[in-house]
Amino acid sequence: MQTKTLLVLGLATAAAVAGAGLALNRQPEVRTEIATGGPLFPALMDRVNDVTRLDLVSAKGVATVARDGDRWIVLQKDGYPADANLVKAAVVGVAQATIVDARTALPDLYDRIGVQDPDAKGSTSTRLSLGAGDAPLASLILGNEAARGGPGQATTLYVRKAGEAQSWLVRGPAERLEADPMRWLDRTVPRLPRERLASVVIRQPDGSELRLSRPSPTDAGFSATGLPAGTQPKASAIDETTGALGYLSFEDVAKADPAWFKDGTTAVFRSFDGLVLTVRQAKRDDARWLTIDAAFDAEAAKAHAGAAGLLKPDEVEAQAKDWQARFAGWSFKVYDALGDNFARKPDDVVQKDS
Repeated sequence: MQTKTLLVLGLATAAAVAGAGLALNRQPEVRTEIATGGPLFPALMDRVNDVTRLDLVSAKGVATVARDGDRWIVLQKDGYPADANLVKAAVVGVAQATIVDARTALPDLYDRIGVQDPDAKGSTSTRLSLGAGDAPLASLILGNEAARGGPGQATTLYVRKAGEAQSWLVRGPAERLEADPMRWLDRTVPRLPRERLASVVIRQPDGSELRLSRPSPTDAGFSATGLPAGTQPKASAIDETTGALGYLSFEDVAKADPAWFKDGTTAVFRSFDGLVLTVRQAKRDDARWLTIDAAFDAEAAKAHAGAAGLLKPDEVEAQAKDWQARFAGWSFKVYDALGDNFARKPDDVVQKDS
């Protein structure tokens, strides 16, 4: 079988086409009748459970995902847990990558399909290396996508085994694998739907407090206490504050330094079914950072046991223990508008004259 060369499209003149074809035909012959249709790394599928580390390098950054006991962590983020499903998909995706066809083996043409080394000038590639302890299992340069598959369809992309000249068009992995530590994090965070919420108390460093509460889950509105005399509450601000834990997300994560939060605000969210979430906030380098602690209030859970839309006491207790184990000791960077919801003063929820 003859080697298929990289097709160069859109050249303006016949001479240019001929020149490109000549350059591509100078590449060494590759026996694609053996490789085409087979796995890119034939031995890797038998070793997927041995993988303990993924190293990704690109011109934009570095990401290292490592196994830590029965979990995966991201080293560049203080060992914060990684998304195990994404890690599994990446490893299995590389192991299942199937060669569709050979492409160029000429370094001068690598930039056309994005398979230059990551440190090459103008490179857009990512190098992914899989290892078992100190033993390397596979290393490849991920280049441009040739076709993005829809639901149930494979993605094809250009790759090159690290250290080898020959590049390939392969089917898979489906996920876009990036050398961005944030891309690999488990983005799960505690969320408390407003329907379960009984009260919020936000305490400022000077001791002043804003209190929002409702007597039962069937009461739609929250009343506010601590407002200046003669003022009316602003409904939208109260809704944003009481709903803040329903759509929590973060932009960065780091081990929490208690000194950051010593003079910050504290917001305590209590649910009717006994969940207590304490959110402390501080500013660091002009950014908002939060810590989250979870606890279970058995008396509160007992008072509303059986109410519609609430969890059972044992479910809430288990949830609180799980969240405390997973999130205590970490700090989360959030965007300013979200941070405002956890630091409002009484005057911030007052209806202002237009």
